[in-house]
Amino acid sequence: MLRKVKYLYELLGVFYMYKLTNEEKNKLSKFIVDGSPDSWLSFAEELMDSAEILWKQNDQSIRSEIIHDKTEILESRKISSISRSYFLLIGFAIENLLKGFIVFDDPTTITSGKIKRIKTHKITNLIKEISEIKLSKEELDVCKKIEEAIPYWGRYPIPLEASDITPDIGITSETRKIINDMYGRLASILYQKVKGGWESGTGEYSKLYLSKYEESD
Repeated sequence: MLRKVKYLYELLGVFYMYKLTNEEKNKLSKFIVDGSPDSWLSFAEELMDSAEILWKQNDQSIRSEIIHDKTEILESRKISSISRSYFLLIGFAIENLLKGFIVFDDPTTITSGKIKRIKTHKITNLIKEISEIKLSKEELDVCKKIEEAIPYWGRYPIPLEASDITPDIGITSETRKIINDMYGRLASILYQKVKGGWESGTGEYSKLYLSKYEESD
């Protein structure tokens, strides 16, 4: 049954491509190749590496905050000055990684020339789309905080609406370990899927080799 469904999908893909002009075919083909699951993984790796560079070059500077009204101090805290940027990079890395899983299992998310299903920054929603991913409660709690950094406190001082205000969190060695262990595990799973090659169903094919994941086998 699955073979018949795949054959029908490939047939529809070929028919759709047949109706396009050569220029449209070339643009669509590039879109599909650039949107292949190994491309999502490559972007995730680059973003993760950038976050690690930021962590390692951190000079331990601290951002002090005092929140007060006209009469009294309501809250004060000290937090790493790289926390917001670090979490933004991590958030984008994990988002790209999860989207790679989804595109691998369902090429139709990109083969029409438009992104479908994965037009979201909600990491926890993307996780629900991937049955093979199992996260601990600790990892899921971290993901919930990370996903807030992407549209909001990782890059802007306020959200779109006052009702969406939430506190940002500071990066610690413990939180970083949870993130790195989770990312490494998921990235290794995706790499094992894409290294053997991926077919779009419309003629495009991609493959990826990353020595770091070969050495960890």
